[in-house]
Amino acid sequence: MPQPQPLDAVPVPSPEKWEGSVRKGVKPVPSCCADQLVAFALLLCALCFLGLDAQCPEPNTLKDAEGKKICARMFEDSNYYYEQSCGGQYIDAYPGDDVPIIPWSWNNRISSLVVNKLCSLTVWSRIKKNGSKRKFSSGIVYRLKDVQQGLFGSWENDISAYYCVC
Repeated sequence: MPQPQPLDAVPVPSPEKWEGSVRKGVKPVPSCCADQLVAFALLLCALCFLGLDAQCPEPNTLKDAEGKKICARMFEDSNYYYEQSCGGQYIDAYPGDDVPIIPWSWNNRISSLVVNKLCSLTVWSRIKKNGSKRKFSSGIVYRLKDVQQGLFGSWENDISAYYCVC
């Protein structure tokens, strides 16, 4: 088995093989194509950065598919990185919605939420508006895990009833 060579023993092409920064026999990229490649790379980077911040909708843009105003949107997923929160499925609360018993498929599943401009969402930790109570005003709550409930708890996956007004 051959012994590995030290780095200083690795052959390096002689300077005659290079013309400036271009190796002989290799054609450089034409400047017109290089400009287009750079522009494309910058556009791709910009789109990637925009995509990182695309999860949570802005509070003043909350509308359903028919364009009707939504009081609040509650999401099943949150993330340590705020810009990746508000993912997964969601349930919408319309202005005036008074839901003392949240649908069973949503009971204790909400991890992040967005409340529309000039609206407020009041939530309870138990059905029929029992248990702990919390009022959220307009804005984005990226992680309900960060919102304290009582001495040691949080509101993550602990919403069982809500009332939304605008």
